[in-house]
Amino acid sequence: MTAITEYLAEQKRLAGAATEGPWAFAAAPAEGSDETAAEYLEGALTGDGPLFVVWVPETQGDPGGYRLTAATGDGPHASMDAEFIAAARESVPRMVAALEAVTALHQPVEIEPSDTICRECSFQLPNGRYFGMLTEWPCPTIHAVEAALGGEGGGE
Repeated sequence: MTAITEYLAEQKRLAGAATEGPWAFAAAPAEGSDETAAEYLEGALTGDGPLFVVWVPETQGDPGGYRLTAATGDGPHASMDAEFIAAARESVPRMVAALEAVTALHQPVEIEPSDTICRECSFQLPNGRYFGMLTEWPCPTIHAVEAALGGEGGGE
């Protein structure tokens, strides 16, 4: 669990240090504007510090080139915003895979006479029958995941 705990702690650190969300995106300059993208970017910066960008080195098909994926500006959280955006490309798929693994374990099972229980949280005998401690589905784990993701869960 240490690797998981350390990984999640690093993701929380990155998210906590970045600018509060929710974030949005837009094309700049706005459609119909007479500004060039360079003029827009120059106007968006205060000139008080370095510009922080997120980029992909050696863009596919253009060795030595790069794709600028975000410019976070030069505000007080700009460097942490850029670090957070860059980390998201790797961390989001890993966290999705972790949640998929958890939800794959906590699947519903229909039992007689007409109950639905959690396969992982309920006690199963060697013969495959469920007996004794039976946990109704959705179980507390699924409720917790749903609640953390803003769904209907929340547990009891």
